[in-house]
Parts: sequence; C-alpha cells; structure tokens
Amino acid sequence: MNRQEAFDKVLNILDNRSLSTEMIRRFGPQAPVSPNGLSNVNRKHVICISEELIEDLTKIHSYTNQTGNEIPFFLFGEERQDGSVFFDQIVIGKGNNTQEANFSTIAPKLQTFINYVDKNNLTNQIVCHGHTHGKGQYSDNFSLEDMAAYIMMNDIHPLIKNQTIQTVGCVFNSSGDLNFVLHDECNKGFYKFPNVNVEYNDGTRDPLPAYSRGNYNISNSR
Repeated sequence: MNRQEAFDKVLNILDNRSLSTEMIRRFGPQAPVSPNGLSNVNRKHVICISEELIEDLTKIHSYTNQTGNEIPFFLFGEERQDGSVFFDQIVIGKGNNTQEANFSTIAPKLQTFINYVDKNNLTNQIVCHGHTHGKGQYSDNFSLEDMAAYIMMNDIHPLIKNQTIQTVGCVFNSSGDLNFVLHDECNKGFYKFPNVNVEYNDGTRDPLPAYSRGNYNISNSR
C-alpha cells in the first residue's frame, strides 16, 4: 500500500469530529486528527507498560518537550489471555526533526522482531508504532500522517497482515497523555485505548494519563 492509498483510507474512515477539510487545507499531511471522534476499544483491552519502559518513555518525552524534536520508538509485547496488552521491550530512534519522526534507523529492529516471531512460531505478539509530539497549538492530537502510517504498518509483512503480530499506534504528547490507537481493518475504523497503566515488577498497576490532559479540540467544519 502506498502513502496516498493510506491517506485515502483515513479520509474514508474519519468524520468531522476528528478531521476537518479546513485543517487539511491548512496543514496537509500534518493536519490534526482529534481522538474525540474515535470509539473506545473493548474495555478488556487495557494497555500495560513495564516500569522500566516507563522510565525510558519519560526520558524521551522530556527531551521532546525541551527540544521540540519528535522521537520515534517501537514497543514490543504480547496480548494476554485476559485481553490486556503488555509491553516490556522498546527500541528508540533519533530525534532530529520537529515535524516528523524518522523511523528509518530503527526499522531493522522491527524486522528482527518479526523474524524472531516467525522462527519461534510465537502467537499473540504485538508491536506499537509510536513517537512523541512536541508543543504546539494542535500537537496533542494525532496527525493525518500518523493515521496513514498506522494503516501502512498493517500492510508491511504477511505475519502482520494475518494478525500473528498485531499492531497499535501511539503518540506521547507534550501534555503527558500516552494515547494508543488501533486500526481495525475488519471494522474499517480507528479505536482508542482509554485505559493505560504502568505495571510494576510485583504485578501491581497504576493508571497513566491517556486522552485526559491534552487539548483535542479542532475545527468541526468539513
């Protein structure tokens, strides 16, 4: 799937609660996409992040807030029998662009993960395509480019296409929200994860902010 095909799919999915024609005209691929128009995933699908990963994510969040440079990252983990998703591995890229996270330097790590899953016949694996957003008028939101990238992610390898490896997207915005989103090809939609937690080594959890601190208001004209 090419970039334009992915953009077209996003435009067919989202309504004017999430994306406006005026914003597309003004910002092009960087047009803000508000999560306000997205439905929630099933409540059993809770995101859990290991305490070690939260330390790493906190560092890159601080770096982006100081410099404005977006940082790309992949999170690797699994979906558990109860439907929760647990991430305990991270690969972090370089931040040298205030407009777009560059995944090229960490793409080989994604391929290594895919090869490992294939070689060991693993199931219920999941990868998160994530990056930070710096401060800006609409930067708490996703962008049109982000949503297209999540769609393209589902098309890059047979193990992802057949959902042996599932994918989610994430923006860690300047307000401190860890916003995870799922593109569901079967239901032709995007779904947000309202429940995100840090999971400590003893198994206890504490909630993390998600879709709660940021400014998600955009123009409602389309």
